[in-house]
Amino acid sequence: MQDPFLHENLTKWLCHYHIARKETGAPQWSYIVHMGHSGFYQANTSAYHLEKANTYFAASISFEEMFGVVKRSYLEGCFSSLNYLEWDDEVRYLAHSENPELLFAYAFAILKSWDSLYPGKQEITIDELNNGIGFDKIFNLGEEEIDSILDELAFEGIVGVNRQLYPPTIIRTADTIEAISRLYSRLL
Repeated sequence: MQDPFLHENLTKWLCHYHIARKETGAPQWSYIVHMGHSGFYQANTSAYHLEKANTYFAASISFEEMFGVVKRSYLEGCFSSLNYLEWDDEVRYLAHSENPELLFAYAFAILKSWDSLYPGKQEITIDELNNGIGFDKIFNLGEEEIDSILDELAFEGIVGVNRQLYPPTIIRTADTIEAISRLYSRLL
């Protein structure tokens, strides 16, 4: 085990990925990352998120019951060092630059979600990466950052990228195990 005490942000990003996965994450985390994320330039109030989440989950519970633990995890808990969002009365998602130390965490997240959402498929579109997997929202990345990450992953032999098609496609050239074996290889 590389980081059993969760000291590295890379490990925290991996935990964030698993808890916020669109298809199998913890419901409130997955909701706030995928359904609540309205972009980097628009904030929504906590009341708005509570109303939408209560409708989405067919519930009628308080803010504390719905999002208390989620909010604290990003503001003062395990995920605070990720600077993923700001949350006072409004929720604001903070755009991130590509982080070279996370290259194989990005690869793992793409391939692991690809395994469960698109089994047997060797090629997906950039739209499937962002809208199906939710890669952009999980890591708070913009289009340019994602293009750069995909180019780096192509250089490392994890994926290929076909930009001649619209939308561009990503061709799988490695398996999830390869990404796992290289997760901590870029820590400085």
